[in-house]
Amino acid sequence: LALSTGSVWGIRDGALHFLEAGGNTGESAIVFSVDAGNLIGSPTPRAGGIEVKALIAPTIRPLKPFEVRSRDYSGSYTATDVQFRGDTHGSEWFVICAGAPR
Repeated sequence: LALSTGSVWGIRDGALHFLEAGGNTGESAIVFSVDAGNLIGSPTPRAGGIEVKALIAPTIRPLKPFEVRSRDYSGSYTATDVQFRGDTHGSEWFVICAGAPR
């Protein structure tokens, strides 16, 4: 359904949501960049968008807008997949966020 309408979909707070192409949730975009001190490595192009690895950003969740500012990739995206990795007893403490262009 989302593909046929050009929408982005996501599950947030246990409910299925659709966001029209170019639309936004009204939330402020999170910026992932070296200057912000949260980008780990370089963003990776992905079918239909981009994937970033960054220090934990607790407010990122599906459908939230985010911006990437790096030497190789920059742009505005809508989060389509968010995976948190962390352990209070380990060294992992980051988020992997995939996004579609806004």
